[in-house]
Amino acid sequence: MHLLALALPTATLLAATFTAPAPQLQTSPISVPGCIGAPTATGAPAICEVYGNPIASANDAQLVASGLPPNQFGIFMTGLSSVPAMTVSSGNGWLCINPAGGNGIGRFQGPNQIQSSGPLGTITIDTTAGQWNLASIPTATGSYATVAGRTNYFAAWFREPVGAGWNFTGTAVMTWQ
Repeated sequence: MHLLALALPTATLLAATFTAPAPQLQTSPISVPGCIGAPTATGAPAICEVYGNPIASANDAQLVASGLPPNQFGIFMTGLSSVPAMTVSSGNGWLCINPAGGNGIGRFQGPNQIQSSGPLGTITIDTTAGQWNLASIPTATGSYATVAGRTNYFAAWFREPVGAGWNFTGTAVMTWQ
């Protein structure tokens, strides 16, 4: 796997819109934790969770990455299979989404999807705000509609102010109904 492909092109960062509305989250995630990420500059691993409605056809879900270093850019990623945590030698953490599984690793890098973690160290994208859509989950080469019974693995890639300069959250495992 060529890990440099995960880095965001400068043009993508410059063209991105970073003002996303803050969603109203449900009280508990609908996903389950997958692998745990490596510690960040905050001293603890960052986490990724899915909130909202577990019914795929409802298209009502939020991806939330928290525990990120403050004021750093990040994006969400997804894949259809997982691997045991593998050390990413050019970053500070582990990638637990299998780049060879299913359709590779999809990156959420459209308008309002690349975000700053702000002072609270959190990034969020929301289907109800039009920031993503369960009928168009990104892959390495395109997109697909998720359906009941499909399991997605979500994580976030983010800039890290120390070490190699970037890291990953742990994964959120979501099996849609």
